[in-house]
Order: sequence, then structure tokens, then C-alpha cells
Amino acid sequence: MLHSKRPRMSAEEATSFSGFSVANATTVTAALQCGCAPYVDVFTLPRWNAQGFKVIKGEHSIRIPVVAERAEEDDEGNTITRKVRWMSGVFCRHQVEPFNGSSTNGKVNPQEHPREALRQVLSRKETP
Repeated sequence: MLHSKRPRMSAEEATSFSGFSVANATTVTAALQCGCAPYVDVFTLPRWNAQGFKVIKGEHSIRIPVVAERAEEDDEGNTITRKVRWMSGVFCRHQVEPFNGSSTNGKVNPQEHPREALRQVLSRKETP
């Protein structure tokens, strides 16, 4: 099994976002019939794990596109920035459960996420 070099995130980090994608939020909202709100009730697997939850066996993710910029050095030693694209999977709160009978150790319970949190994220996001 491959292990990521990325440090583990805390439960607080797992529920905060530095960016917001209207297109991804629309994709998630359209795919869900349960009424879960993007960035409030819908997270990636590592974010759910950081909060003390696992995905229920048999559940399938909602696939969303991700674009990130990566700095690389070319053959001459110059730093160049290129865009990298991949697909990421997200799960809503109805698709997760606490790890094997353990409590969530004070971590966020996805059943109690307030809808107001999404409005706060949207109001803080500046439009270009």
C-alpha cells in the first residue's frame, strides 16, 4: 500500500477550505437527492477520516474535477508552473459512519453540520 507524504489533517482542518468552486458545488448538489450541502455535508475520504468517519461499504463517490498548479524545474533549471488535472471523489454525510464502534473523540459529527456554515463560506468568498 502506498502512503502519502502529506501530513494528516486535524478535524478542524478537514472542515475548512481555502478555495471554493461554484462548478463543483453545482455538480455535487445536482448529484445528491438527500439535500446535503457541498462544503458542509460533503467531503473527500481523507477529510472524513480526519473527522473520525469511514465510508460505508458499497457506497460510491461523486466524481469532481480538480485543477492545481505545480511548480517544476525544466532541463535548464528554470522554475515553470503547469496545471495538473485529475478527478477526486467526495461522499455526503449519509454515506459515512464512525470508525468501528468508536466514538468520534469530539470530532465533528456530520449529522449535525449547520446549513448556515455553507452560507458563511459563500459570503466570505470574494468574486473575481
